[in-house]
Amino acid sequence: MANHASSLEAQFAKIKTANYTLWILMAVYTFSFLDRQIINILAQNIKVDLDISDTQLGLLTGTYFAFFYAILGIPLALLADKFNRVKIITACLAIWSAMTVASGLAANYVQLALARMGVGVGEAGALPSSHSIIADTVPPEKRSSAMAIFQLGVPAGVLIGYLVGGWVNQWVGWRWALILVGAPGLILAALLYFTVKEPKRGVFSKEKTKELSLFEQTIMLLSNPTYIFIGIAATLASMGGYCILAWVPALLIREFGISTGMLGTMLSLIIGGGGILGTYMAGLWGDRVAKKSAAGPLWVCVWITILTAPLLCAGFLMGNLWATMAFFTPAYILFLAWMGPNWAMVQAVSPDKTRAMASALILLIINLIGLGLGPLWVGKLSDRFAGAGIESPLAWALVCSTIVYPLAALFFALAARSHTKRNQS
Repeated sequence: MANHASSLEAQFAKIKTANYTLWILMAVYTFSFLDRQIINILAQNIKVDLDISDTQLGLLTGTYFAFFYAILGIPLALLADKFNRVKIITACLAIWSAMTVASGLAANYVQLALARMGVGVGEAGALPSSHSIIADTVPPEKRSSAMAIFQLGVPAGVLIGYLVGGWVNQWVGWRWALILVGAPGLILAALLYFTVKEPKRGVFSKEKTKELSLFEQTIMLLSNPTYIFIGIAATLASMGGYCILAWVPALLIREFGISTGMLGTMLSLIIGGGGILGTYMAGLWGDRVAKKSAAGPLWVCVWITILTAPLLCAGFLMGNLWATMAFFTPAYILFLAWMGPNWAMVQAVSPDKTRAMASALILLIINLIGLGLGPLWVGKLSDRFAGAGIESPLAWALVCSTIVYPLAALFFALAARSHTKRNQS
């Protein structure tokens, strides 16, 4: 009896530790997306203050950050698959928080661009390490909802960034907004370092994988067509999401003359609140269908991406603010919801010693193409449409960007079929 009680106590302790670790990592990811995306609510004011074009703004909101974020993700993931992941995340959090503060101190476009590159350098190591830790603390049957909880950092970061950034920008300017959101990350870094322990690797893996080189890990992952299809689908869906996050605030300011404070409040509710709801519910949905089919979470992603595009297109073309918001609200519930099931499946199809690298390789493409080119593409289209005399050029540029969602649905479906076939063989 005593042994049974001791066993139960140990089991509860593990669950408590896993839950605490998950929520701390979610808080870290919230700061990651907060510091990454707050610039979007500030973009129109930065454009006016620094006298830059939409193309330059697209580079600032996407490409400069994305290049360093993507390139450094691979070597940092390789370190995470061999060394202490908690320490890696702590160092990354401290760096990107300091660089966000530096962004607020920038006196011109070049200084701001350099600081945004620094934010990308810091953030590069956090996500792959976090995914790897979650995979080693949460059993596979609960991983979709766990990844969904972690991914709540995206809408939570957007919610805080748009709300705080919008009002602080309106009251004291965009520079102070960046400084005020960057500084608290240094406190969170200390909390993470002193309260979260590095988990044992491969606890839930049926097959143990030997230590692999970067080349061996890459070949192993790329030999799986399911992994490749998931990567393509996630890149396309991410491109759509980054275009929306980067340009919708500027669109609403230009089309309806709304203040950044009011805009931040509205977007924090529909993007932040809606995104949190959609992401969490999709995670639960993914866990439920995973019990019936190993590829079930991927079919969840298919339906989410199919439904997102028409809602966004309608919102972009409405000439009335409230009609626009009526379409944006369900669209924003959906547009991030694919992430939890998607990342759960990335971990599910990856051997235990390649899990950080599995995330990093996909993030490399997501950020080089999705974040690096998506906002820039919309900015260039907007400038070209404006030069051609097209009315509401930014709105039409955003409509063009939604083509990525049905393409993402196609590749999620191919991944689901590939995974089902692989399991049956």
